[in-house]
Amino acid sequence: MKEIMTWLFFWQDPVLRDPTLGCCFLCLGVSVVGVILFLRKETLLGEVLSHASYPGIALGTVGVAMWNQSRSQDELLFFLGILGGAFLSCWLGVRCIQFLQKQQRIASDTALCFVLSSFFGVGLLVTSGLQFSFPHLYKKIFFYLYGQAATLREEHVWIAFGGSVFVVLLVVAFYKEIQLLLFDPLYAKSLQIPVGVWNHLLLFVTTLILIIGMRSVGVVLMSGMVVAPAAAARQLTHRLSWMFVWAGGVGVLSGFLGNLLSVQGTDWLQILYPGERLILPTGPVIILVACFFVCLAVLYRKVRDVRSC
Repeated sequence: MKEIMTWLFFWQDPVLRDPTLGCCFLCLGVSVVGVILFLRKETLLGEVLSHASYPGIALGTVGVAMWNQSRSQDELLFFLGILGGAFLSCWLGVRCIQFLQKQQRIASDTALCFVLSSFFGVGLLVTSGLQFSFPHLYKKIFFYLYGQAATLREEHVWIAFGGSVFVVLLVVAFYKEIQLLLFDPLYAKSLQIPVGVWNHLLLFVTTLILIIGMRSVGVVLMSGMVVAPAAAARQLTHRLSWMFVWAGGVGVLSGFLGNLLSVQGTDWLQILYPGERLILPTGPVIILVACFFVCLAVLYRKVRDVRSC
């Protein structure tokens, strides 16, 4: 009974409810997109897009601060400015990848690694320049490096909810088209399906949900949230529809349990070490929970294969 009350407390407490809901919605959308990237063997693209967004996050924060001279702490304005800057930075990163691959004939993995390192380096350079001159802006940008799920507010939850619902509805409404694009794009083209348009749409959706999800998990750890639920789902089923369902479920559970273990684990550490300031950050804990589900799924598949022999 006590455990049930603890779980319900996270949905009822006004301080914990928004971070919990926000992480669950964000992990749901990222997990569904992760299935598409996983099956297209483009999981490294998620890593590149998340790192390529970092200079846009920094410049977007500075741009909003310069435009809003009053410097009022309008978190929604800063969040929207950061999303806009991150999206433009990701778009520029994608264009650079396409230029290197098509015009310069550079291998795909080399182009991806080059864009990842160079864009992320520019973001760190801009952020370091703000560390002492504008510490309040540096703090806002630093939130997106490793995530700051505990500071999610109601407006962040609604944005996360809208992004995740958009992704889920897109997959449900155009499931057959997505299935053809994933497994037989040549046949899809023969059926007059605009493959190029769909590739751009999926890239747009991937970029959108990734930059929204960075608020909870962070730039550095976002690739883990993209890969882990899809990898776990792949161990449990061979059907695409159920893979989406399993990945979404793992994502939601990872978001909730990550918040739960972060808060409860921090309380336990304070009891065990009262003189130390030890905390469990929510973003890394979410990734660890998702990785734990991957291990369970792999173990389940091994046991199932042994029994079927």
